[in-house]
Amino acid sequence: MENPFEEEKQQNKRPVFLTVLCILTFIGAGFAILSELVVLFLPSSFMEGMQVQFADMLGEEKAEEMVASFVLQSRLAPYQLVLSILSLTGAIMMFQLKRIGFYLYTLAQVLLVVLPGLIGGQWAILGAAFWAILFIVLYAVNLKNMK
Repeated sequence: MENPFEEEKQQNKRPVFLTVLCILTFIGAGFAILSELVVLFLPSSFMEGMQVQFADMLGEEKAEEMVASFVLQSRLAPYQLVLSILSLTGAIMMFQLKRIGFYLYTLAQVLLVVLPGLIGGQWAILGAAFWAILFIVLYAVNLKNMK
């Protein structure tokens, strides 16, 4: 005799591909959260010391560029931290097969790509946009498995 609950159990099973995507997102978002926390808590005296070190090694012009990049990163850090947490939350929800997680994740990734341009006038690296788009598309392929 067949068990009627067996079919329902199979229907709620998470595909391996979705599991792998979620685990990769957990790792990436975890590193992003940690790096944003480090940037948030770096003292400004550290940046000044770095400029002196860079100037000695690379020259004054390159040192100013690098410090400007660090300053922009420190301005973006609070926003990127929140968006990375939102991205992680979306991935956790998708891991639980909740469709709303896809929309949270997508929103966070789009904002992470455009935020540097909106705040600092310096657009995101193409590699970051590529990975964001790739993961959004790969998650979208799995939407049929989410409720």
